[in-house]
Amino acid sequence: MALCATPCVLRAAQRHTDLARLRAGGVGGQFWSVYIPGEGSAPFARMQLEQIDLARRVIERYPEALQLAGTAAQMRAAFRRHRIGSMLGIEGGHAIENSLRAYYALGVRYLKLTHNTHTDWADSAAQLPPRLVRSRPAQARGREPAARAGSR
Repeated sequence: MALCATPCVLRAAQRHTDLARLRAGGVGGQFWSVYIPGEGSAPFARMQLEQIDLARRVIERYPEALQLAGTAAQMRAAFRRHRIGSMLGIEGGHAIENSLRAYYALGVRYLKLTHNTHTDWADSAAQLPPRLVRSRPAQARGREPAARAGSR
């Protein structure tokens, strides 16, 4: 996706969202899902960082309408300024390559554990159960990325 050359006011047939309809609908906050497919081969981090950068550039390009937010207080502040508070979220744990800390620093505030593929620590409903595909470490590994992120 390229940044809009003119303000993003194209209708849904051409874009998922546009600023005019967000404002008309009274939207005060939204999550930007920075998704990359997990079906390819790693490394995923570079592609994920590019998606985060793109979302941040769109938010920065429209400061009169959008404001990056990382907390509920920042979302409320954006709303008071008549801006759409914008939080970033990753759709699929494969993208973090088992490291959350850097993504948090870039503004990511939620992580969907899986999308269409399994990770080392979470199973996707879109694939066969891992016991039928491969052997894996104990379930406790699923807590490791979140524990590391929480220890910042």
